[in-house]
Amino acid sequence: MSGDAKNRKRSLFDWDVLDVLLGERTAIDLPRLRTDTDEKARSFLRAYGYDPGRESDREEIHNLKNQAIGFIERNLLQNPDRPEESMEIPPAVRESEDPAQLLIWASGERGELQNWSCSVLRVMHTMTHVTNDLDLHFFPHIQNQILNVVLRWVYTDPTGDLYLGEDETGIRLYILDIKSQKSHESTALKLLHKREHIGADIFDRLGFRFVTFTKAEALMALNFFHEKFAIAFANVKSTRSRNTLIDVARFRELGEPWFEKFDDGAIDEAELMQQLDRISGDDSCQSHTSEDIIRERNLYSSTSYHSIQFTVRQLVRVRSAPVNRMMARKSNKNLIEYRFFFPFEVQILDKASYIESRRGRASHAEYKRSQIRAVRKRIFPWLESDDTGD
Repeated sequence: MSGDAKNRKRSLFDWDVLDVLLGERTAIDLPRLRTDTDEKARSFLRAYGYDPGRESDREEIHNLKNQAIGFIERNLLQNPDRPEESMEIPPAVRESEDPAQLLIWASGERGELQNWSCSVLRVMHTMTHVTNDLDLHFFPHIQNQILNVVLRWVYTDPTGDLYLGEDETGIRLYILDIKSQKSHESTALKLLHKREHIGADIFDRLGFRFVTFTKAEALMALNFFHEKFAIAFANVKSTRSRNTLIDVARFRELGEPWFEKFDDGAIDEAELMQQLDRISGDDSCQSHTSEDIIRERNLYSSTSYHSIQFTVRQLVRVRSAPVNRMMARKSNKNLIEYRFFFPFEVQILDKASYIESRRGRASHAEYKRSQIRAVRKRIFPWLESDDTGD
């Protein structure tokens, strides 16, 4: 068989892209592209959704490239473990104006231009999905509705103390943290360190962290959400629920005799809570969730962060202009109502666990460094094998 015939046979299949289509890897993990001509590069862009012949699309691609370069410069050029070590993006990659040029370079032989073009394109791909999320346009409405649903159950007394409940008879809170919309860069970092990348949903664009004083009160807070219909338990995404705070089965076993005494009137509520607080702090009630399960849920989560977490989808209603003419004709109105489910996350933990989470491996700074390490490894895979581009 001639050399040309052998090359033709090898080119029958693009095994790398087939791996993406079959779910073996994601697009940003490809070592190179196969868009080595101007025609292929422009066809790739059109298939992606951008027309390189349209000025507005060229401008958007250019803006995405600038966002990607800015993201890399602010987050990835400096080694998080050795801050004195830093890299520079080659001027040719930074200054290229042709939207197809990076694709062509990313398909070339391995070297500085190919490496850095691939790196910038990986981030551009991520930024495209971050900035074109329909939820972003409705987020102020989404946020207001979900905040109203949850915060209507939070009471602040005249001294500033917080309670989960309608008044001081509720569950006293040490802290309530509200997580609002992530920045584009935070969302991009989160997507880039996830194995499934753009296939992953971001479930914590909006979230609440309720910190009680004891673990028993944390369980009571969890029960409160159901008992008061503060959330729709039927809309909880079960695969996102996690309990690393307390062994509920053991707590229930040890607490049962005290529940019976309370039901019989032998002890009052204050005595019951005193016993439950004691039991929940017992070593035998520590959660036994394995580190492997924690890592499976989030590869970079600290195994020393203990909490109850769940994600619930809230039905949101937004009145807005019709998205197409057909809707406008059918509604005969300037505004129509859109209905969709939006997820938000709830975390519940006790004071001691919260304070511990502020220190050591559970700190946000360490979590962020772990993210940066992983994202650098993914965006600059060539750093693993040589010093090209340094």
